[in-house]
Amino acid sequence: MKLVGSLLIIQLAFMVTWLSTGLLIRFLISWSIVDNPNDRSSHKVPTPRGGGIGILLGLAAALAAAYGLGLPVVALPILTGALVVAIGGVFDDALRGIPPLVRLAVQTGAASWVIWNTGALATLPFPAPLDLQLGPLGTMLSILWIVAVCNFFNFLDGIDGYAAAQGLLAGFGLLLLGYDALATVGLALIGACSAFLFYNWHPARVFMGDVGSGALGFFLAALPFAMPPGPRETSAFAIGLFLWFFLSDGLFTLLARLSRREKVWTAHRSHLYQRLAMAGMAHDSLVLTIGAAAVPLILLTALSCRYKETILQWMSLLFGMLGFVAYVGWTHFREAHASSDGVTAWRRGQTPSITSHAEPS
Repeated sequence: MKLVGSLLIIQLAFMVTWLSTGLLIRFLISWSIVDNPNDRSSHKVPTPRGGGIGILLGLAAALAAAYGLGLPVVALPILTGALVVAIGGVFDDALRGIPPLVRLAVQTGAASWVIWNTGALATLPFPAPLDLQLGPLGTMLSILWIVAVCNFFNFLDGIDGYAAAQGLLAGFGLLLLGYDALATVGLALIGACSAFLFYNWHPARVFMGDVGSGALGFFLAALPFAMPPGPRETSAFAIGLFLWFFLSDGLFTLLARLSRREKVWTAHRSHLYQRLAMAGMAHDSLVLTIGAAAVPLILLTALSCRYKETILQWMSLLFGMLGFVAYVGWTHFREAHASSDGVTAWRRGQTPSITSHAEPS
C-alpha cells in the first residue's frame, strides 16, 4: 500500500470523525439524546450518547476514498450488514432502548446476510491440529460468531474510552496482519477511533452509544468473511485475539451470570472492568492498563498469523489465556483491597443492575 494513500486514509478518517462528532454533540444535546446520571451510572454528568455515528462516518469516508484510489476494500455485504446494525442502534439510542429480541433479530439477520453473500468458516479458526472441518456447522458458527462479538462489544462499552481504544488497537493489529483489504480497514480504524477518543476520553464529552458499539463490533467480527477460505479462518483467529480482553471478559461474565440463574438480557455491572471501576480504579487508568496488556498479545498474534507460524499462534493463545487469568486475579486483588467506602456491591454478594454507556441488554 502506497504511503501517500495510507496517510490520506488515516487523515480523512480522523478529520471526518473529529468534525462530525463535534457537531453531533450539539445535535444530541438539543434532541435530548443523553444519558442522565443516576445511582446506577458510571458517569456523573448528563452526557450525550450516539457519538459513534462520527466513527462510522469517518470509516465510510476513508473506505470510499480508498476505493477511489484503487486500494482493496472489504466486500459490500459486510458494509451493508454493519449499516443495518447501525440503524438499529440509532433507534436504540433515540428511543432509550428497544426490546432485546428485536435487537437480536436485526443482528442475526444482518449476520446471515453477510454469510449468505460471502461464505462461512470452513474450519475451526484455531491453529493445527484443531483446525477441524466444520461442514454444515460452519454457517451456524459463523453467524453466532458475528452476533456474539457484536453484543460483547456493546456490553464492554461501559467506561470512558474503552471501546474506542479497543477499536484503535484492533486497527493496528489489522494493519500488521498482512492482508491488503484488512490493512485498509485498519488504517481507517486508527484514524476514526483516535479522533473519537478526543471526545470520549475520561471524562467523556460524548458516549459511543449502541449505534457505535454495535456496528463497530459487528464490522470487526464480519471482517474475516471478506477473505477467501484459509485467510478467512486465520483472520477470525487473529481478530478474536485482537479483541481478547473484550471477548474473554464478556464470555466469562455471561457464563457466571448463567450459573447464578440471572436474566442475562438485563443490564448489570458485573464485568471485570466494571468491578475494577467500582473498586476505585479511574476510567483512564483502567483503559491504559488493559490496553498495555493487549499490545504484546496483538503484536504476537499478528506476526504469528502473518508468517503462518503455528507454534507462535499457540503461544499467542496461551499468552491470552494467561493474561485473562491475571485479569481475574487482578480484579479480585483490587476488590479485596478497596477502601471501606469503595467496597463494591459485588463483594457484598449483590448484583446491581447498572446501565452502562451502551445500555447492554
